[in-house]
Amino acid sequence: MDVSVLLATRNRGALLRETLSTLTRLAASGLTWEVIAVDNGSTDDTAAVLAEMSSQLPLVALHEPRPGKNIALNRALERARGELFVFTDDDILAEAAWLAEHARAARDWPAASIFAGAITPRFPADTPDRVARHEPIRNLLCNFELPQEEGFTDALPLGPNFSVRASAMKDLRYDEGIGPRQGRDFAMGSETELLKRLRDRGDRIVYVPSARVEHVVQPHQTEIGWLLGRSFRLGRGLTRMGFVYAEPAARILGVPTYMWREFARTQVRYTLSRWFAWPRDFDIASEYRFLRGAMHEQRLMAREERDERGEGRSAA
Repeated sequence: MDVSVLLATRNRGALLRETLSTLTRLAASGLTWEVIAVDNGSTDDTAAVLAEMSSQLPLVALHEPRPGKNIALNRALERARGELFVFTDDDILAEAAWLAEHARAARDWPAASIFAGAITPRFPADTPDRVARHEPIRNLLCNFELPQEEGFTDALPLGPNFSVRASAMKDLRYDEGIGPRQGRDFAMGSETELLKRLRDRGDRIVYVPSARVEHVVQPHQTEIGWLLGRSFRLGRGLTRMGFVYAEPAARILGVPTYMWREFARTQVRYTLSRWFAWPRDFDIASEYRFLRGAMHEQRLMAREERDERGEGRSAA
């Protein structure tokens, strides 16, 4: 098997059908490939969609009742047979050359283990330009286009479009304590945490702009409340993974003192911008919510450290 396409899905039957339909139109002649889709405990028509699409695709449908995207992806990895694992989501539209370009890049760049495809958000038709063209909003919604041609990069890919050699994944699995799960309160970073581990051990990344997908943005994902909630979860996830606010420092309530100072400055700017001139003041509000998420995660991590020390003393 040349390529395994892996994705997890939960209660998004209509989106899933649209995604899988684009895979039926892939220009993948000469490749042996499979799609492994894991139903992560859906209660809608997801099972019926998978059954329907299995007659049109080399599709393996699995069921993982335990909630959690990373749990579902680990289930997919148990079954995958390809030499290249292509990871995506249930809300993308793939260009015809998408899979072939991932496979071609893997052949052309033997020194690399990770291949980062390009992602463009597709907004609902009635989305105002001031929203759809606002770069911070686009980036929150999985925009990934680097200012370079195909080649090596240090930038970590995003979840809807990347591939990893199966040999690089041999002893690795997703961290099941991070990423989307049932309910809205979680630290973002499913794929980022895994990719960071790969990069940190020396695996190299190649940007492949010709391996392109669109990320389908749902109407509710353009609403201010949803976007700011995503900023909060992003602050949690990047802090959990050590990308931000990782320096040793004196702490108050588990949070570094310099973060409290930054929070105070940001809160003043946020308070002064409450009339909310869209989208300019969105950036201030997003920064504020990101910082709130980071501080939330710092307190949670400090509590976990205290609990671990307490367990260690008890064991001793």
